[in-house]
Amino acid sequence: ADIVVTVDNGASGLLVGQSTNYAIGIANTSALIDVAAVGIQQTISAGLSGATWTCTATGTAICPPNSTGALALTRAIPRASALQFVTTANVTASGGATVGSSVTATVQAPNIDPNPANNIAFDNDPVLADDVFANGFE
Repeated sequence: ADIVVTVDNGASGLLVGQSTNYAIGIANTSALIDVAAVGIQQTISAGLSGATWTCTATGTAICPPNSTGALALTRAIPRASALQFVTTANVTASGGATVGSSVTATVQAPNIDPNPANNIAFDNDPVLADDVFANGFE
């Protein structure tokens, strides 16, 4: 089974006081093998606070209840199924800092992932000092 992780908030820069949504995907791309246990661990920068998350499942995967803080859980991810999380956090870092989120998925025994390189993903963005350039147009 190949578990694939993605993380993206769709931003190239953030503002102090802004909230940001990290779309996180944990997918089992195998058409044949169910994975009984995948450890999912998220790290959120110190410059982000008040994190909450929600989950949507596709295929036959089952979401955990929505919660707060960083993702730290173990879930079954059946073949051709996925869990999509959205973690929302507030930017509290000062302008010039970099904030972000990384997510790691660890396939637990007895399953083996033949491609562990795609089991980690991250999204880091600068905190902009001035909202004049926040839209990317200078």
